[in-house]
Amino acid sequence: DHINEVAKQFEKYDLNVVAVVGYQDMLMGRITSDDILDVIEENATEQMYQLAGVDDNFEHDDNLFVTAKNRALWLFLNLGTAILASLVIGIFDETIQSYVALAILMPIVASMGGNAGTQTLAVTVRQLALGDIDFENSKDTIKKEVFISIFNGLLFTLIMGIIAWFWFKIPMLGVVIAMSMVINLFSAGFFGASIPLVLKKFDIDPAIGSTVLLTTVTDIVGFFSFLGLATIILL
Repeated sequence: DHINEVAKQFEKYDLNVVAVVGYQDMLMGRITSDDILDVIEENATEQMYQLAGVDDNFEHDDNLFVTAKNRALWLFLNLGTAILASLVIGIFDETIQSYVALAILMPIVASMGGNAGTQTLAVTVRQLALGDIDFENSKDTIKKEVFISIFNGLLFTLIMGIIAWFWFKIPMLGVVIAMSMVINLFSAGFFGASIPLVLKKFDIDPAIGSTVLLTTVTDIVGFFSFLGLATIILL
């Protein structure tokens, strides 16, 4: 068995030791809990680095150029996704010129969606790593995360809608940002849970690419819904 599968058995059944057998089930040795602790710590560290787009192997390299180059690859990918979000904003340049308040409030919509998505993403990736869920039985997990996101969305849209209303003295602006935040937090919950599951289905480590994909989704959905609703309602 793969050592990661052995670690899951230790965690699941609270084992102290397991036997290692070879040909004709001959006892070859044993794996103890202190051995597994090292494996669990290594896996947790690797996941933490990968969620940030950092390779654990390169981080221990003494060559700073190699480390910087590896990080730059992820930053380059992130730059591409950021340009996509900027292109969405560019579509509504006339709307932004008409209401400067939109430029002030845009980062709030994107930030709330991004943070909500990161919470969902972290929980889902961890459950996948522990073997608690997989693609086939993921429906309940997605429903749960979407419900939590919508609940938080309704709560914070009420707060932010009132703030925007009194801040800029435009009642409908409060409605626009409230509706946009509900949409973006819904997408954050849905895609934050779905993206790691889909990547895992295609044998891609969900801890590696999920963050960049999720950030792209929440930024584009956030900006498009906010500025699109503003164009329809305010103009």
